[in-house]
Amino acid sequence: MNYKHKHLEHEDKKIYDIYIAGRTSAALAAAVRIGLFDLLREKPMSETEIIKKLGFYKRPMKALLLVLRAMKLIVRKDEAEST
Repeated sequence: MNYKHKHLEHEDKKIYDIYIAGRTSAALAAAVRIGLFDLLREKPMSETEIIKKLGFYKRPMKALLLVLRAMKLIVRKDEAEST
């Protein structure tokens, strides 16, 4: 059986959405695995407190927090107060 490329309208967006879905699900899985949501359920914490409590380096944790904010799974206090 032969395969061929299926032309989709807005093909770039469809491919991008599929790509991003994998990335966001990986971020969600990582956050669950390290206990981030459990930690934040206890009380709101600063980035610095989260990093110290979970024992991670600053750069990857900042990236994870940014992705989770983009997914609207967490909010910063200033964002929560403005909504």
